[in-house]
Amino acid sequence: MPKNLVRILILASLLFQQIYFANPVRAITATALSPADGATDVTVSDNLVITLDESWTNMGGGNIKIYKSDDTLVFTYASNASEVTGGGSSTVTINPASDLDAGTGYYVKIEANAIMDQMMMNDYTISDTTTWDFTTAGGDTTAPTVSTYNPTDGAT
Repeated sequence: MPKNLVRILILASLLFQQIYFANPVRAITATALSPADGATDVTVSDNLVITLDESWTNMGGGNIKIYKSDDTLVFTYASNASEVTGGGSSTVTINPASDLDAGTGYYVKIEANAIMDQMMMNDYTISDTTTWDFTTAGGDTTAPTVSTYNPTDGAT
């Protein structure tokens, strides 16, 4: 093997070790969820926001899924869909294509590789129904009242 090729391989190996050991494999963690896990009275038009402990990239291959608490799948978004923004920052914002239903429980699942760190070595996932669940505010529950009658009551 030529000496130059050996030197290149040694340098590549050393560079890999520096990158790998300077960035050990670890999961990305969420520092905040909005709405908060277990929240109630969430506005039906609110965006869903995850604040991470590092910046992320939307070049992964997994999906972000929003379910009703009865396990009905409501939305599925690839991490690079227009409804998912914030790639390159530490915030993931999910803007559902339509408002959520009032008075309804929801949970969010995030598949492997949907939210990856910048080096694409680690990801943030949610695989259960309880890590991020919330309930939207109920609809208008006030009974309507009549303010005017036409013709007026008792008119002839």
